[in-house]
Amino acid sequence: MSASAEAFATVVASIPHHDLHRAMWSGRVTQLSEHHLRDCHRCGRQLPVTAEAVTTSAEHEFEPSGQFVPTDDELNLQCFVCGPERERAVAVSLDEFLAGVHALRDRLDEEKWHAWVELFDDALARDTDSERALATGQSLLLLHDGIAQIKGHEERDEPLFALAIGSAVHWPHQA
Repeated sequence: MSASAEAFATVVASIPHHDLHRAMWSGRVTQLSEHHLRDCHRCGRQLPVTAEAVTTSAEHEFEPSGQFVPTDDELNLQCFVCGPERERAVAVSLDEFLAGVHALRDRLDEEKWHAWVELFDDALARDTDSERALATGQSLLLLHDGIAQIKGHEERDEPLFALAIGSAVHWPHQA
């Protein structure tokens, strides 16, 4: 079994059953369209949804909305292809990745996590493979944070996060 197949098997097996208690702790599932996403200035790939709140230096401008504008260096550090997170990636082919996402989507459906199923259905319905990889990779990050809320902790080294990072090499980018 490949490392990516093993990681997906671990993720699929870890999905808890939806019940009232977990539903109350899970919060609302946000859609990708609700996030203010930027691109990496090095490779042109979209940055992960987890990069939205990055503000580490004091030299920031403000957007009209009042949000900080991260520097180019801060944004580049958040890239899953150019930044340091790439060291945590699980190498996965596009076919393996999409097959694993389908299995995960089916497991979410079995366990009655309907809002997550809708998110993954939307991601899997994208026009091109690279757009599907981007949308499903970003959806994995949202699911990672959603599961962390339910379980009451956040483990950034878990296979779900590593698979999302590994998917980034398949995301569309500017040449």
